[in-house]
Amino acid sequence: MKKSILALSVAASLALAGCGNDTKVENKVQYEDHILKSLQADTKIVFDVLTDPILPTFMAVDTIDGTLSTEGSMGDDHYSTDLSDPVAALGKTDGWSTTQPIVLPFGGGLNSATIPSAISVIETSDPRAGAPFNIVELQYGVDYLALPVDDSIIIQPTKPLNPKSHYMFAVTDELQDSNGEPVGMSESYAALKTTVQAPSSDLVTAQEVTHLIEGIFASTGMDSKTIIYSSWFTTGSVGETLYATKAAVASGVLSGKGVQSVWTGTANPNNVDLTLAYSISADSTKDYAAALGEDDNFTKYLDDSNGTLKQTLIGLYSATSPGTINVTKGTVKLPYYLETDTNNWNNTPFQSAMPSLAIIANALGDDALAATVTEQLIAAGIDVTKLATDTTEQLKLVGLSLEDADGQPLDAESLITQYSPIPQIKSLEDVPYLLFTPTVAAADGSLPVVIYQHGITSVKENSYAFAANLIAKGIAVLAIDNPHHGDRSLDDDRSANTDIQAYLNLTYLPVARDNIRQSMLDINGLRTALSVTDLTTDDELKLLDSSNVSFLGHSLGGVVGAPAVVAANRTLGLGTPVDGMFSFEKAAFANSGSDIGNLLFGSQAFGSMIKHNLMYSSSKDYQSYADASCTDTSFEGWENICFDNFEAAASDEIKTEMSSTFSSFIYAAQTIIGTADPVNAAWLASNNVAPDGSDEPVNIPMYMLQVKNDDTVPNNVPINQILNQPFAGTEPMADLFGLDSFTSGPAEGGKYFAKFNEAAEGNHSTFIAPSTFAPGAPELITHGVMQAQVGEFFATGKVDTIGNQED
Repeated sequence: MKKSILALSVAASLALAGCGNDTKVENKVQYEDHILKSLQADTKIVFDVLTDPILPTFMAVDTIDGTLSTEGSMGDDHYSTDLSDPVAALGKTDGWSTTQPIVLPFGGGLNSATIPSAISVIETSDPRAGAPFNIVELQYGVDYLALPVDDSIIIQPTKPLNPKSHYMFAVTDELQDSNGEPVGMSESYAALKTTVQAPSSDLVTAQEVTHLIEGIFASTGMDSKTIIYSSWFTTGSVGETLYATKAAVASGVLSGKGVQSVWTGTANPNNVDLTLAYSISADSTKDYAAALGEDDNFTKYLDDSNGTLKQTLIGLYSATSPGTINVTKGTVKLPYYLETDTNNWNNTPFQSAMPSLAIIANALGDDALAATVTEQLIAAGIDVTKLATDTTEQLKLVGLSLEDADGQPLDAESLITQYSPIPQIKSLEDVPYLLFTPTVAAADGSLPVVIYQHGITSVKENSYAFAANLIAKGIAVLAIDNPHHGDRSLDDDRSANTDIQAYLNLTYLPVARDNIRQSMLDINGLRTALSVTDLTTDDELKLLDSSNVSFLGHSLGGVVGAPAVVAANRTLGLGTPVDGMFSFEKAAFANSGSDIGNLLFGSQAFGSMIKHNLMYSSSKDYQSYADASCTDTSFEGWENICFDNFEAAASDEIKTEMSSTFSSFIYAAQTIIGTADPVNAAWLASNNVAPDGSDEPVNIPMYMLQVKNDDTVPNNVPINQILNQPFAGTEPMADLFGLDSFTSGPAEGGKYFAKFNEAAEGNHSTFIAPSTFAPGAPELITHGVMQAQVGEFFATGKVDTIGNQED
């Protein structure tokens, strides 16, 4: 079976047009007796099909392009399509989150003991494709939990749902309220459940789908009459952009014409010369002490101009291993998919380099469009009969602009989805790098190399603090900045080192997601550059073994690195030499975590700052408070103090309002960012399907470490007293990747998770450098153990050094 890299799965659409706010559910029928009885219950599920739907839902689907249809409400008469509205931004994704909980609100208290037996969740084949249906019943306590929180039930997956998959859930009247009486359905659901007649012409299809859902549950043995609510939703895609972009790069390389032969036409809107894309070159090489002494970036971003840390590191090097490390500076030419213009750098996400396969499929099924679109496809040399499944034909869409019968763009939005995953290249950037190599190295081309990625608000220059430890193991270190950091800041104001939101864009969530994607594509691009560049022409680069490349990420560096590594190591099915151009041998992540949205809210360092910014933009009360009470903004962390003081004095009503705001934002954020989250990268690693249809897990050796009670990337994130957010934090990430904790060595098996103690023995940045280099200091000892473990892992694939770890 041949797998399509640009996976197309477009079935017959659901015609849900007309579901606007002005549509009313008409109750002009005499409901069946079991429905009437349910409507008379004292406690009901709170659901309005039009004005207050329960998410996720099949009803919020754009049937033309396969995205969610969730424009943010601006009132009764119109909708917002502004991407600064998180709900509108949610509508630019191609499915619902694989991890976010489903919240079912009820108009009263519940008997918690009746919840497990009253709720059923199933995975099914596409219900639009018709019978027979492939049904997998999810197991309570194994695949999901359903627990009461206030007057609601949270259905929380305990493992990520499968991406690009169909799920249904149902609640039956086995659910009882706090008085022991069956809970009833809403009037709105009754209008969809009844078989007497449709509630209104606009909701005929919604009623038909509800009957279909209840029928599928009935086939599992459930009495459909007992169902008081049910729904169906489709999860979004994950990892498609990284995988498809890699395939496009491979196509260009294999053709011998380079990536410029792929990114043509509208795929390269600025007509960028891509001849040198993925080439790497060196500018200068100096001894470690001289290089660090002259490094202005280190002074600017890490040393606050006092030179203390710089001089400490130079002193340690000069005393212990002088003349043993060379530092090379140079550039690698990497495609940049984001905007750099002052007006749109922070409000414009990736744009697709190809028209959406979903939109094309819809057009080919439309009598008014089919002939026009078919003619254009044939003119472009595309075999329309193979387009749905053949990668070669799909890649011919890159750079192609299709028009409808009126001469208007067929895909005007150019959204990045599973149906159009390859982004336009906006520019080719000279990305500066640092390369650390031993002064006396092994034979040319035999030096293993580790690509390093730093954390948020930091810079590549923090690698000066630890590179010597890997050099001592005979391993080179190669580092670049994340986008909008350090050398890659657009200017001093448009820099994450000045303003974290230059990268962590809370205002435009799709841009935040694509800043993360750009980081991942840069990591993979740097890896590719080592393979496609002739390294033998440079004295330092020629030392590197481009077939033995590993990855190391700290904090954000690990968050973006995990999906990048998984994408790099997913086979294209084109043979070992091609896969070897992209793949990593090993990967290590220090103080990283998964489930980015919830992780950030649970972070002591960033949580209150994020809440401050959200409340300031959404609450006039908070804005007035902050303007009046938080006037001193000259020190780092003032936003945290401002919000924490406001929250401490807030009334219960205001706290409820804030909770609702934050919940809505996290829901949107995690759905949007999820495609680029380690949560789903871990799923891809375990469930990778090779192009020939076989299962080939991405089984790369991996090491992770955490510090207990890390205040930046939390170990775990509790959301209330009953339930933890099961995917947010370092420990969930380690669990998702199947890593094993160890407390006494040596550790073998290739999947390691080291959990270090807290107090003076370690913090979030100890891995990079301790706060003190005083001999015998506990944190210095912890730093040494961490570095020793990482060095052993990269050098030997196992960990021998044990110490300072949790029991």
